[in-house]
Amino acid sequence: MSLRFVRKPLAIWIAQACCLPLVAQAQMQAPLQTVTVASSSEQAAKPDFPRIIVRGRSPSETVIDQKQMENEPPKDIRRLFDDTIGVEFSQTGAGQLGDIEIRGMGGMGSMMGNASNRVTLEVDGMDVGQSFTFGHNMRNGRQYFDPADLKSVTIHKGPGANGLAGNVQFRTKDPGDYIREGRRLGGDVRLGYSGDSRDISAGLTLATLIGQHQSASLSYTRRQYQELDNKGGLDVTGPERTKSNPLDGNSHSLNGKWVVKPGEAQKFTLALQHFTVENKSELLNQVGKNPRSGVETFFYHNTQKNQRNALSLLHELESNSAAFDTLRWQASVQRTSSEGFNTYERSHPRTGRGISHDDNNFRINHYTLKADFGKAFGDSGGIEHALSYGAKLQYSSIDQYSLARSGAISRERNFFPKTKQWQGGLHLADQISFAGSGISLTPSLHVSRIVNHPEVRDYRKPVAGTAKFSRTALGGGLVLDWLLGEHNLLSASYQHSTRLPAYGETNAQSYGHWIGRPNPDLKPETADALELAWMNHSRFGRYKTALFYNRYNDMVDVTCDYGNFNADGYCEVFNVDGHSKLYGIELEGSLALDAFGLPQGLSLDAAATHVKGKSASGEPLGRVNPPNGRLALRYADPGNRWGVQARLNFAAAKKAGDLPKGISPLPGYGVVDLIGHYRLGEQFSLSGGIYNVADRQYSRWVRARGANRNFYSEPGRYLALNLRYQF
Repeated sequence: MSLRFVRKPLAIWIAQACCLPLVAQAQMQAPLQTVTVASSSEQAAKPDFPRIIVRGRSPSETVIDQKQMENEPPKDIRRLFDDTIGVEFSQTGAGQLGDIEIRGMGGMGSMMGNASNRVTLEVDGMDVGQSFTFGHNMRNGRQYFDPADLKSVTIHKGPGANGLAGNVQFRTKDPGDYIREGRRLGGDVRLGYSGDSRDISAGLTLATLIGQHQSASLSYTRRQYQELDNKGGLDVTGPERTKSNPLDGNSHSLNGKWVVKPGEAQKFTLALQHFTVENKSELLNQVGKNPRSGVETFFYHNTQKNQRNALSLLHELESNSAAFDTLRWQASVQRTSSEGFNTYERSHPRTGRGISHDDNNFRINHYTLKADFGKAFGDSGGIEHALSYGAKLQYSSIDQYSLARSGAISRERNFFPKTKQWQGGLHLADQISFAGSGISLTPSLHVSRIVNHPEVRDYRKPVAGTAKFSRTALGGGLVLDWLLGEHNLLSASYQHSTRLPAYGETNAQSYGHWIGRPNPDLKPETADALELAWMNHSRFGRYKTALFYNRYNDMVDVTCDYGNFNADGYCEVFNVDGHSKLYGIELEGSLALDAFGLPQGLSLDAAATHVKGKSASGEPLGRVNPPNGRLALRYADPGNRWGVQARLNFAAAKKAGDLPKGISPLPGYGVVDLIGHYRLGEQFSLSGGIYNVADRQYSRWVRARGANRNFYSEPGRYLALNLRYQF
């Protein structure tokens, strides 16, 4: 870590420490704020993060709650993380989520299906399968839900028990979230529009109480959208095109829940979920003649379809037994599938003119059983323990195949073998609190094991080395929390995390014209993470500062010999020798301006992050975003009837000195959004926004890095609007 970079974050952090007595003195003149200590049930749900929390927040996590999502225009998947610093997503198409990146790590990975699932995702406790990108048209993203059904999003940043780079937990609404107090029937009707992709959404939810102990709900949402209207793109046919390709897309989301509460101490939830998203695109930038090969393309169409079906039974129980105070077990079945289909007409100097098709398919079946327990106890010495432990067992069937058709000839190819996978895990953590000191210490340990059984079905002879694969990985950490008075929390943590090799990394078989080389000796990726955070909450506002340093070892990569087109061993997946590192600072805060005599409800919010990184070879990590952040002036009516904000989103330039050789830099930007919401009574609400008010042309590094910045530019000025009627 260079001293030149470290000095600035340390100076900021030390300045806060120096100024703390002045802040504390001002706070003494104000009523004391309540400090919340998590209950044993909350502790069991989050086994590897600090438990002493101020105002319901831990320094290790960020929560996007239901109120925040409802008070802004329709949260299509592109804008879900607008107010979450350090979290981005890669995109597979308008309206589709590719994969999530946290602090410059994660994302879709590269070809051969490697380097995915570094950020793990859950929907209502069910694991979302890995992203997978392969060949000409396989783009298996991870959007298998509609944001309209979300109640909360919890984001754990950095390495931990649930991910090499982080974990994101999506939770959908329960029946009770739709039923107003004193009613037995309820629901809502939703309409939305977002001008960046001409996204029109409509949804309906029905919920009911069934007797005294049961409730049920059924929610349906449909979206219809087109291509992302990037500003400044050149609208021509051919390689010079930088306007987004024409696209028609739609999605259907169905979310049903049945909740049974036999008593106050236990709850059963049966969830049935379906989601389908389909895009049809005309790739006008692929049309034309390739001067090097002589191949001329007359038209090129692509269809991408992703689907998820899931069934889950969750049981939550509170008990005073000797083994546990809280129990949460869940059994679930999921099937996700992705299909990429191309149709194109070409003229080849040797084979002539003809229409060809290729069809790539990717499927994952998950069968999961997991249980988490929590137990609190103390001793006569004033030391209290909050023990959490649990286990997980998962069986998966993962399959990829392609249908290549040319004229009357159709041939199936399996670029990767079908894999049957067993995965198990155990975790244990103990939060040890020292009474009266405000200090708690949480050691944790987790162990995971994976066993892959490949089934080679290729038309070629199986490559030597394709074989059963098994690995065991250990992880764990130590968290120190120190509650300073009633307003400040200091947290220091160390985490060791692992990512077991994903599908496609250990048993690559072939890639169309050539053979891949399996690597049954592939090692798990590992991460060691240090983080120091300070959190404050008072009547003057709140702030959080986090310094982090992550070191990653045995990162999985792929290399291909493009000059030896048909040779064995054409593509090789391997562990990179040495380690890469990420380090940086995140600053978040909200200043309550009404504490200084300004109108009640007025606040100034700010957030910024600066991350640096180096690969094992010593080159800068190109995936890392440049310094970026936001500044927002907000007003919220004290009666919660309306609110408005003006928000500046900004990013510094991505400079050549922070990039590997051969990757072009990108200018910085500053973009203003105006957002507001209005509630008419208890039933009708309206929210809307004008985005990119100044109609600026700009590109975000997470989308445009290393590519044509104009093709991946963001939309110009556009309007978004959302209507909701709750009955």
